[in-house]
Amino acid sequence: KTGLVKLRRVLRAIRKHFPQPPSEILVNNPLDNFLDGPDSCEKILCEIYDTHGSREAVLNVLFPGERGYEAFKKLSADSSEPYSDVYGSLYHYITEAEDTSPSDKYTGFVLKKEGGEFVEQSANLFKYDLLYNPLRFESWQRLSSLYDEEVDLLLNDGSKHISILDWRTNTALIQRVEAGRRHSRRSLMMSLILAKTIPDQVEMHELLALVYYDSVQNVVPFYDQRSILPVKDATWDINCQNSLKQFEKAFELLSQWLHAFYLGKLCEKLGQSPAKAFSYYKKAITLNPTAVDPVYRMHASRLKLLYTRGKQNLNVIQVVADYTYNQSTKENVLSMLGSSEQNDNALDDAEGNKLVKPDLLDKAWHILYDDCLHALGTCVEGELKHFHKARYKLAQGFYRRGEAGDLERAKEELSFCFKSTRSSFTVNMWEIDGAVRKGR
Repeated sequence: KTGLVKLRRVLRAIRKHFPQPPSEILVNNPLDNFLDGPDSCEKILCEIYDTHGSREAVLNVLFPGERGYEAFKKLSADSSEPYSDVYGSLYHYITEAEDTSPSDKYTGFVLKKEGGEFVEQSANLFKYDLLYNPLRFESWQRLSSLYDEEVDLLLNDGSKHISILDWRTNTALIQRVEAGRRHSRRSLMMSLILAKTIPDQVEMHELLALVYYDSVQNVVPFYDQRSILPVKDATWDINCQNSLKQFEKAFELLSQWLHAFYLGKLCEKLGQSPAKAFSYYKKAITLNPTAVDPVYRMHASRLKLLYTRGKQNLNVIQVVADYTYNQSTKENVLSMLGSSEQNDNALDDAEGNKLVKPDLLDKAWHILYDDCLHALGTCVEGELKHFHKARYKLAQGFYRRGEAGDLERAKEELSFCFKSTRSSFTVNMWEIDGAVRKGR
């Protein structure tokens, strides 16, 4: 630690003489143009990655024009002499030694003017280095991480500390979120192209997928997420497709439960067959049996399918039966239904229903409904008792079924989110850190 403090002092002393690259380079800064320019550059970068494009192709995106990178490189060398080596290394060393993360500051820091200035100054250090070393993976990767942190903090702190009206009328914050996502996305694309190892490629695919995924979520303000839902327009659909594509590539390189989990969620968002989404949730559960999120999502989706489309619907019941929480339930239901052929692509097809008696379908529906409720109940056991998503879905499941005692059970599940031994009213809505079911 003492050595780091001394190194920082030395680097700060040197930087006093080289606060930024020469003005000739910063005029019409190509990196700023890349990060804030037309979206067409993203499509070109995707094509370069998919076709294993050359180093020159990447540089042409960063330094467009007739003369391109070679002209900029000559300008850089001429204006930086005789200190080219200093300029080429100083800013990289500074980013290695200094704290460039806004996450370590106080809550709400990024919402303030000084927070925005801190992010900008930190980003400039990475961009200064990239002007001299445009193909340095570490700088692109850390620049993307900085912008991702900024967006995450803006949304998290904004959702908790800014009112509904203030957030929707504060164009500056909304523009910062949009710009941060764009900057993070393009920096990640560069990082992905430059990544040499499989673990780095997997991480970049995953982070890029999450940036796309986050853009289709409605996250601010924290307590007003349901009043205005995201518009599912062409842009929304493209972001879903891009996220799906990146998670698929990550999953191909290294099968991780998180990739399968998000692939299932995206299949649902895009209206693909429930069986396909369920198969991804099953893979996620297999890859990490201790994770609570895929268990919750699998059985919440099964439950929803039953109460929206499952009554007297053989195909829906068969799909839901294929992914039961208890294996014995699956065997029981399928044996009841016999060997009727399942048609995943026509869940509302009435032809198959004629082959099974209505009372048998109703019995199977109730058995599967109980299986879903039991599975969701395991998501709020022990230390997971405040996992409010599962509580809410349990309450909704009881309410939707509407049989004797269900309304009271629904109220009981919901009331748990607002009870405390120390207070007459509280809000128990906790995140599950690491999505882990402890003790399992």
